[in-house]
Amino acid sequence: ASIEAHRDAIEEVLFTSDGNLLSASRDRSVRLWDSYTNQLLAEYPGHGDWVLALGATPDGQTIVTAGYDHIQF
Repeated sequence: ASIEAHRDAIEEVLFTSDGNLLSASRDRSVRLWDSYTNQLLAEYPGHGDWVLALGATPDGQTIVTAGYDHIQF
């Protein structure tokens, strides 16, 4: 399967504890996907440059990101 909704290269992907997929992209966004249907569940904007790294708490309730803009969420 492929994810074609990002407008630039994907830098990192991460499976959440509930089996969904997070993707971080050079298009400055982080997106949450249903890994079974490939449906976009949420988009998290906020970075001013490439998003380079992802993390999530074990319960899946908190997502952390770091970008080339030196901002961490």
